[in-house]
Amino acid sequence: MRKGILRVATGLVLLAGLYTGPAAAAELKVLCAEALRPAVEELAPAFEKSAGHKLSIQYDTAENIEKKVAAEDPIDVAILTKPQVDKLVRVAKLVGGSTANLASKGPDLVFVGASPPYSEQALAAKAFIDFLAAPANKAVYKAKGMEPAERPAS
Repeated sequence: MRKGILRVATGLVLLAGLYTGPAAAAELKVLCAEALRPAVEELAPAFEKSAGHKLSIQYDTAENIEKKVAAEDPIDVAILTKPQVDKLVRVAKLVGGSTANLASKGPDLVFVGASPPYSEQALAAKAFIDFLAAPANKAVYKAKGMEPAERPAS
């Protein structure tokens, strides 16, 4: 009995020695429509601090981002207009289940975050998208002249 307890204790000590702490922080490559720059610039540091992930954000026109996603540029998150995201989901360049409505500028310009199927950081990417869509961040979108999204993405 005593030898069994000693073996279990030794095994636990060995396993504890192999444990290196929480999973390594991800570095996410984000392409964001220029129109959302003010809000994302304010929200990104809060996400980095709370999640421990690093963001590398490039801003561009939604049209250029759509082209980069279609060409399968190595990214983890794309923030585009809803019609562009819907189009890229239909052709399997973005994952439908990863989308979330973020904010709008008028009734016809809704911005959506989504992740491509080839992202190596899918969980961290989804965490960033969910963070941007969180109700707690509605005030940031409003302060930047946008309306926070009220309805979920398709």
